[in-house]
Amino acid sequence: VRNPLGASGRVDKASITVTGTAATITITGNQLRAAINNRVPAGRQLRSTLFSIAEAAPVDLTAPDLSFVMPDPLRYDPRTGRICAIVASNEPTIYALAIKVNGVETKSPVGGVGADTMTVMCWNLPARSRVAKPTRVLVTGVGLDGGENYRFVQQSYTLQR
Repeated sequence: VRNPLGASGRVDKASITVTGTAATITITGNQLRAAINNRVPAGRQLRSTLFSIAEAAPVDLTAPDLSFVMPDPLRYDPRTGRICAIVASNEPTIYALAIKVNGVETKSPVGGVGADTMTVMCWNLPARSRVAKPTRVLVTGVGLDGGENYRFVQQSYTLQR
């Protein structure tokens, strides 16, 4: 609030600066009240010019500390192509893993992991990705937290039967 509120503490004569992610605007207290009341049923509207708005909670701008561990060499079940990874994060995170073998990417289902916990993610390689001899592969993980921050993690492994 830029201008003094006045002796009564009312905002109808004050200038209020509202800052958002896309723009910053300066409006009067009456304009703010009108914006708050827009499309609100009459019985629930803010009628007074004497009100306060608490400061918003800070926005989470930190990406999750996603990590995953797989054995190296990474062995798959020759019948099903099943591979597994242990996944961890420092905060609640949804994640997915992908492995690229001979130019073909195979993605895991989407999973979730809690703060400072671990979980196991397993998925099956298609037959065309089941190599006959040891092959170096790249595994990529992506994690997304509640603040819509994401992190990519890549690790290289030797895939074999």
